[in-house]
Amino acid sequence: ISCSDITFDGGTAGCQSASDTLNVYDTGLGLGVVKSFSSSNVAPGQDNGMTIEITAPGDTDLTNFSLTDNFPAGVLLYRPEPSHEPNFSQSGCGAGTFAALPSDMGFTFSGGTILAGTTCRLQVNVVSSVYGPHTNTIHPGDIDNSENRNISGDVSATFTVRDISITKSFASSIVGRNG
Repeated sequence: ISCSDITFDGGTAGCQSASDTLNVYDTGLGLGVVKSFSSSNVAPGQDNGMTIEITAPGDTDLTNFSLTDNFPAGVLLYRPEPSHEPNFSQSGCGAGTFAALPSDMGFTFSGGTILAGTTCRLQVNVVSSVYGPHTNTIHPGDIDNSENRNISGDVSATFTVRDISITKSFASSIVGRNG
């Protein structure tokens, strides 16, 4: 704002010029979320890696970041032998912590920090013995941070527990004629 643009009673304001920058984001702009599974098709009871990548806006750190992921019916956290503990891992998310939701039907990540323009990667393995497709969705209300940045719509990924599996093999790869 230039002082020459400000007048009162026909005179100039007698002030110093000033400027500042305001970044305005529509809902969802500036915060990116991508969800994926390691395999699009798995056998019943086979674990499948799930990755969620959250990218902070280029101009703002996200503090006190949290995410809740409720799995669809029939999908659970995978708890491998011998520890029977889920394999949670994260990178680029600060000192946040994971917790399993009741009955292993999802998880929460809370207390994280994602620096401006960087990506936080959350990884966990899931398992299902229920045949068919399973679509896992993160809703805008499942994400929270002190800066109130969010996504504009749902983010989903799907994997399928196959109900039939066929394999074929030969006893020997080389045979004689009429063998």
